[in-house]
Amino acid sequence: MNHLYNLTAHNGQIIASSIDALKTDNPTHMAYQDFNKSKNKDHGDVTQVTLRLEHDGESGGWYDLLFVNPEGLRKLVKQTAWKIDTILPEKEGGRAWYYILIK
Repeated sequence: MNHLYNLTAHNGQIIASSIDALKTDNPTHMAYQDFNKSKNKDHGDVTQVTLRLEHDGESGGWYDLLFVNPEGLRKLVKQTAWKIDTILPEKEGGRAWYYILIK
């Protein structure tokens, strides 16, 4: 987050969306979360997953992705100079949010 702060203009913004990865009852997702916990990956308000994209039989490289719920965003931003401008739920009771951070 600090690196992004230094890369952006003086009036820079981050516009993002994320989900609460733990807010699921899908057995496949829950098993994957247990696997990630066993690998000591972030798990909770900020959840780290490793994935890769596949298309037409071709696979890209593996990469890590963070899913951040609103409380996780507050924790991440607290350690930086970013300010939270907007936290907008996708829908009431849902598991997705849209975020706007400002300098």
